[in-house]
Amino acid sequence: MNGEPEEICPRGEHHTLDVGIGETIMVKKVFTPFHEAMLDEAKKRSKHLKITILVIDEEKAMLSELETKGINFGIEINNSANKRNPKTFDEKNKAYFLEVANELDKKAKAGGRALIAGPGFAKDNLKKYIDHDYKELAKRVVYEYASSAERSAVFELLKKGLLQKLLTEQKLQDEFDALEKFKSSLGRNDGLSAYGEKVGEVVLSGACSELLVLDEVLRKNKAVQKALTDAKQLGAKITIFNSEDQAGQEFKDFKIAALLRYRVDW
Repeated sequence: MNGEPEEICPRGEHHTLDVGIGETIMVKKVFTPFHEAMLDEAKKRSKHLKITILVIDEEKAMLSELETKGINFGIEINNSANKRNPKTFDEKNKAYFLEVANELDKKAKAGGRALIAGPGFAKDNLKKYIDHDYKELAKRVVYEYASSAERSAVFELLKKGLLQKLLTEQKLQDEFDALEKFKSSLGRNDGLSAYGEKVGEVVLSGACSELLVLDEVLRKNKAVQKALTDAKQLGAKITIFNSEDQAGQEFKDFKIAALLRYRVDW
């Protein structure tokens, strides 16, 4: 059966098709620049996905990494502190948390997100050391409850929607980073940023290093869609703001903006 959808069924309605065994069906979908941008962003995030997971209690800690190909379980660290030996307990307990913090910092060095989970107060004690001695790591850590420090706890966290939560938080952080760079440039009046109607010209000039777009504008505005297509072809980075989150709300006044590689004379 060939033809446009409206030739088969009125738009907004549905129709049943009978398909026999061995018959081939070809469905063609034409993507708008908005849909392509959403797909590109999803592919980019899945390709670079790397989340370090630490499950911990007072006796041991276990590291693992969540990647696109699956879970890679790593080392286990045991706490040698014994409350029956009060003379060495505090020292060994501190050494345990410092070793765990150090190993987590090494694993998460690449800038990915890290999740710390477990029962009781162990994760809270570890947080004190991370906040004090590993300030860069502290910015990328999320804390959750888990029932144990075993492998089963990692799967427990995944079932709770851990992946979606961390990806959402990472996207929001990326939006805030882009927004801060843009606002700082405006504040300095350094000529390395633009917004509004002139952005299309900036993109075509090749000066755009990063294009910032609000999703609800990109969905409807053809001029903005063209600017995004041009920016993509010219190798500019694309950041799409979610109009429902905090960064997107702040960006609504601008709608579309560009960070420039060099100043452009208008």
